[in-house]
Amino acid sequence: MPPVTVRRVGVDPRFVQAVGSNRREFRRTPANKSALMRLASGERLPCRIVDISAGGAGIEVADGIAIPDQFKLLIPDDLFEAECEVRHLSGTSAGLIFTSNRMEALAAYG
Repeated sequence: MPPVTVRRVGVDPRFVQAVGSNRREFRRTPANKSALMRLASGERLPCRIVDISAGGAGIEVADGIAIPDQFKLLIPDDLFEAECEVRHLSGTSAGLIFTSNRMEALAAYG
């Protein structure tokens, strides 16, 4: 019986991320834009875009405004709107992922 050769398969370091590292598909750009959250009820609530990319945005709202899990984000100055979902929430801040209009977001913010 011929000897068995054991070969270890290494992990390509280009694809390894440190724990807690940024796993976003697109790099976010700092922003300071007025926007609106349009709820399923049609109600519009003000928010501010703090960073944005082709894949999503970071927003802040005033104290007392609840951020729903899903809504349409409207950015009037950019003539942009997209359905989005909250990926993380911390007090009056949230990280969003765009679930519609991804091509428009890529063109505008990518």
